Amino acid sequence: MHPSLNISEISKLPTALRMRASAAASGSHQEFAALFNNLRKIDTEQLPFLLPVFYATLSSARIPSILATFDASGWLSIKRSVVQGFNSICGLLHLARFKAIPPDAFIDLWKAVWPWVLFLHEYDEILAGTEFFTADKRFLSFMRLIRVLHDDEAANRMIGSPPSLYVFVGRAWRHLLDIKSDIGLVDVSHFLRFLFENEWNSAAFDDLIVGCGGTMMDLVTTVVLHIQRTLPSPNSPITPHIGSHLLGVHRIINCAVVPAELGPPLQNAFLSCGIVTALTTASRALCGSTDAGAVLVLKGFIPALVDHISAFPSTRLAESLRAGLLDVVFTSQHREAISPSLTGLFEHILLPATVYHSALSQLQASLPQVRSLDVATVLSNARLVALWKNFVNVAENRFRILNEYNKGTLTAPRGCDDLECAKICPKQDLKRCSGCLTTYYCSETCQTNDWKRGGHRETCGRLSMRRKELYSRNSTRDRSFLRTLLSHERTRRREEIAQKHLAEMRLSPDEILCTVFDFTIPTPEIIVGPLECISSLFEFEVERAAKSHGQMELHAMKVLYGNHGMVCVWPFLLHVGTMDTIDGGS
Repeated sequence: MHPSLNISEISKLPTALRMRASAAASGSHQEFAALFNNLRKIDTEQLPFLLPVFYATLSSARIPSILATFDASGWLSIKRSVVQGFNSICGLLHLARFKAIPPDAFIDLWKAVWPWVLFLHEYDEILAGTEFFTADKRFLSFMRLIRVLHDDEAANRMIGSPPSLYVFVGRAWRHLLDIKSDIGLVDVSHFLRFLFENEWNSAAFDDLIVGCGGTMMDLVTTVVLHIQRTLPSPNSPITPHIGSHLLGVHRIINCAVVPAELGPPLQNAFLSCGIVTALTTASRALCGSTDAGAVLVLKGFIPALVDHISAFPSTRLAESLRAGLLDVVFTSQHREAISPSLTGLFEHILLPATVYHSALSQLQASLPQVRSLDVATVLSNARLVALWKNFVNVAENRFRILNEYNKGTLTAPRGCDDLECAKICPKQDLKRCSGCLTTYYCSETCQTNDWKRGGHRETCGRLSMRRKELYSRNSTRDRSFLRTLLSHERTRRREEIAQKHLAEMRLSPDEILCTVFDFTIPTPEIIVGPLECISSLFEFEVERAAKSHGQMELHAMKVLYGNHGMVCVWPFLLHVGTMDTIDGGS
């Protein structure tokens, strides 16, 4: 036991105060209450000698007897003892504010305080009914004291993470968010920083989930709410303590640092709870501040934001753009925090996402706000400037296609999917199979014929499953616009495609050919090769193309789909003589 906790220290107090302190340490509820109520009037030089009183009162050996008395006689029989314990925690907080506790005593104090925190929290339903133990008082006092004791570098190495620490932190976190306590949230953030400071602590993370409500979604909701409460708008004021508020959460939201098996479900949960909008809004507010803490938070938030957008660019990029992503990208401040993430954003997210209607439409609305900026001066990096200009050129070209698409002037006819018919007509004159939502027919007769003799009976279920697994996260409009882009590129480069087909036919005269358009790069590359090269991916389309005897050609479109650069290949069965007919994903 540290010497400052020894009961003999009380002898250094003035006579009257020494007698009261001795009686309180010996168990007198009356003298303890008098001492505690007058604590703020006691000279700060005498406070260190009161430490043994609170330490003695918080002896963990008292807890079992208090519980036994409660079981036998109820709340009134233990009320004074419990109030005394709670006030001892508050007394230690008072001493800590005046630096009256030697840091070397923190470990011994922790061993006394933590069992009482657990005890008082475990019985919160009983204690909360009294004026002394409101949830606000309990969580604020407990978090403040355990933070003070845990904050000492030597102490926290010794203390580590005792059982249930992060269960309690999670519960306190949820409550302190509800009451909007700045000080309390700073204390929570301290423990979050400690939790992920060196390496992932799976047990503590699981405890944190339990404390936040029991599910990963509960934890994720808490994190997003924490960001939204701290910086609810781009104009939110930045306090000097902003780093203390937010540095603790950035490791959780940065899914790149979590275990591989935990990353995808955690990220999916974050995306469903609005993490992209929350991070974009918070980053805009941080960009408006010169505070050093804002820079530290940005260094964590910007990579996390880009990481979450890249999980599913077609929708998440649009979400971030609406929240003001370009304001963050082209802020004049904090370039050292923002620039390292821009190469990946420009090259691997913004540019490939221009194939999606949702992202391209929002880009068209957002780009005008930065057109007047001197991009070279703001970015101050030749490679970034080149990437941005390349992206803008691609986007401008696709805006023209988007405008024509929105007007309806690029709508192309389709062909009836019954190969015995293959009638070409406007899409609105065709009816889609209600089972797979993939095949189209000009009449019930053709649908019945394809079901009985064309093989659709065998493929309908598989097409429906593939649609749900691969394409459900893209809207119908996104899928339709992909088809329009491919048709546009096919028309524009028809001669090039024909030459590649002729060259491939000379090499493989007996093969059915497939044309692949790679839209993951600025100028789509066109590759012509044997149909068999993608037969394992699209059995239905390959089979239909083979059965069509030249009526259909299989085209494929490679695009960025999400999950950090994952490429998706979309199949398009095109009836010869039409610009566009049917694809396997829409």
